[in-house]
Amino acid sequence: MYKLTSALCSLIRDEIFPDAFEGLADTSPLGVIASIGGFLWLIGWISYAMCGIFYSRGDGAWVGSIGYTIFLGINTYIIIQLVKWFNSINIILLLYLLVAGILYIALSKLNEILYRYS
Repeated sequence: MYKLTSALCSLIRDEIFPDAFEGLADTSPLGVIASIGGFLWLIGWISYAMCGIFYSRGDGAWVGSIGYTIFLGINTYIIIQLVKWFNSINIILLLYLLVAGILYIALSKLNEILYRYS
């Protein structure tokens, strides 16, 4: 089950999700790095941490793969919306980290509530 889910989620992440920095017109060195995927590791790491709020290793790897794909989609959407509003990679990065931090805290609180009533 995991291999099939992992392959499907990988296909979705690689082929269907848009490039979050495609609309960035920033020509600064950070902007160029971001536009070629330099910050994708950051988005991936934060998505992995968000997935880890609800998923623990050993609980069914296919669930983790789906969760990671969902959180990567959410984080990609946040970046795309920020790129629509701002051209400076520094502002985008700062605002993304702020929004992602707030989202992480909210997800942690949601997880506490869910576990409290389960």
